[in-house]
Amino acid sequence: MRNRSCLSGELKACTLSNKHKGKLFRSMNDVIKFGVVINQKRILKSIYYHKKSKQRYLDYAYKIGLKKALLQMSDRGIINLSEIDNIHVVCDEHTTATDGRYELQEGLLMEFKYGTFNEDWQKFFPPICPQMQGITVAYRNSESTTAIRMADIVANRIYYLARANKLHEIEDKVFFSLLP
Repeated sequence: MRNRSCLSGELKACTLSNKHKGKLFRSMNDVIKFGVVINQKRILKSIYYHKKSKQRYLDYAYKIGLKKALLQMSDRGIINLSEIDNIHVVCDEHTTATDGRYELQEGLLMEFKYGTFNEDWQKFFPPICPQMQGITVAYRNSESTTAIRMADIVANRIYYLARANKLHEIEDKVFFSLLP
């Protein structure tokens, strides 16, 4: 049986040939890309016992990955963090409920505008964009949002290279973070 989304014309990395995935990835050479690689063997197993715990960790990974990408872009002179007024994040539709203190939008705002305090380590992490006005997070269907489908292609490429221990092949093309 064929995937229904393929019949409607949606391109998903899992259904494309390697040749086509490569072409689509290369077509984004002028697009800034980032991703996060999570070593699941090093994550507490209890995180996977509950959907909300898992989603909280995935939101954390996204927040840290985006923060590191912004800091790397700043270090390379691509962006000036003090000139960021607003950040608009578009995510694939998924379960958004967590068992954490903050949902993704609030967590991003805390991390970027106000800074965060880790009680376990008694350490304050200062904000990277304290003058920023705000952050919006929108959840969209990948079938109707090109950027989500592009992110799927990037994630698939990162996943493939991480499993093959070849992440070095995209170090100059994608800002990525390794967790934990």
